Amino acid sequence: MRVLYFHTLRQVCGRDADEIADPPATAGALLDLLIARHPGLAPHEPTLLIARNHEFVGRSEPLDPADEVALMPPVSGG
Repeated sequence: MRVLYFHTLRQVCGRDADEIADPPATAGALLDLLIARHPGLAPHEPTLLIARNHEFVGRSEPLDPADEVALMPPVSGG
């Protein structure tokens, strides 16, 4: 599974993406795994947006190893 990091999360993780060889079953479990790998994500966790294959999903959503997941901070605009 490919996990993409956007905006400030790139700086927090020190990279644009991660490859997860044996991903967990849900988006929330994946987020827990990523926070364990990149502890700097923890303060952002309550407001992170998770997208699976270009669609936003909740933390209880199931994941497939072939999915592409993106993590984003909240987005605002005018």
